[in-house]
Amino acid sequence: MKLSSTRYILALLAIIVLLVGALYAWLFTEIRDTNTAISSVVNQLDLQVKKDRRLNSIKALIEELGNEIAALDGRFVSRDGVVAFLEELEGLGSFSGASVDVNSVSLQARPGNTPDELLKIEFVSRGRWSSVMQLLALLETLPFSITFERVQLERIPTQGGLWQANVSFMVAKLK
Repeated sequence: MKLSSTRYILALLAIIVLLVGALYAWLFTEIRDTNTAISSVVNQLDLQVKKDRRLNSIKALIEELGNEIAALDGRFVSRDGVVAFLEELEGLGSFSGASVDVNSVSLQARPGNTPDELLKIEFVSRGRWSSVMQLLALLETLPFSITFERVQLERIPTQGGLWQANVSFMVAKLK
């Protein structure tokens, strides 16, 4: 009987050792899988934090450059600002005392893939010499990117003292 109870105890201990080993293996696998999942979540979170930092940095940079961007945008005629620009040109004529008659307005594409195009304007102005020159000076000092192509000044002989300016210029316009 002693032998059989010893075998029984050994068998029971062997089963317990196997169960403890299986439990250990199962716990090890669970801990490893949980650790892998946590590591993956931590890596994703770290990546998201880096993206958020970059985004916040870009937002701060845009805020810092807001005034410069606005000033740069002011150098171009806006997409829908052609009529307003022509009205401003006519207003400069009224202010200077010279008439402004716009002959043509056309668009010219710039070479390459640029966000702007050229607005070509041709107009005739009539008035006293000082008025015509003041109009040209005011046009030249506008905050837009203006390039004069042609300025032709001539005295109108039949109108005694009046001058005529035939002007052609280009101004940058956003597409």
